Amino acid sequence: MFENKKLIEKFGKNFNNGDIIFCEYEKQSKLYFIISGRVKITKIRKNEEKVLAYIGANQFIGEMAVFEDKPRTATIIAEEDTKVLEFDKDSFFEILKLAPDIAVSLVKVLSNRRYNTEKQLEIILEENSERKILRYIYEKYLNTRENEVILSLEEIKNITNLPLEEIEKYLKVYKDRGYLDLDYEKVYVRNLEWLKVRFSK
Repeated sequence: MFENKKLIEKFGKNFNNGDIIFCEYEKQSKLYFIISGRVKITKIRKNEEKVLAYIGANQFIGEMAVFEDKPRTATIIAEEDTKVLEFDKDSFFEILKLAPDIAVSLVKVLSNRRYNTEKQLEIILEENSERKILRYIYEKYLNTRENEVILSLEEIKNITNLPLEEIEKYLKVYKDRGYLDLDYEKVYVRNLEWLKVRFSK
């Protein structure tokens, strides 16, 4: 857990469950580092909110705002009470001097973008629908290394290009086996050993 009290006192900010951190199309140059909690990334499509992903502790959100002067591409909402470091471009470089570990985290985020793009291409090219879904869940685990993986059905749909009905059909099989839970369009994968065995060879 991030414990730099000096940075937390100067740049720390708390968001309550349901708070909007920033909105899609908003012109804003703030960068956030999640200390604790979880946020969801959403977009409005045909007047409906679509959840694209969930992000937890030790992750960056809005990192490209430091490097590009462009509107936000998605809305970020606190999924639970969340503590972050909030900083702009000038204070960001100050933080890099005070907390090199954050700089390392950001480099990992940026380098992972290319890796993730390549992995997403592999997933898209995978012909077996069931394997395509499970492969994406496993790649999500590799990115977070958390004890559980939480995704939305919409997120899986966006990456795999499969119909929601087909995704739900395959996930229900693994739900019945006790490997995951489905709740309000969210997928909770708490038993990861079966995925590790299947894809770590």
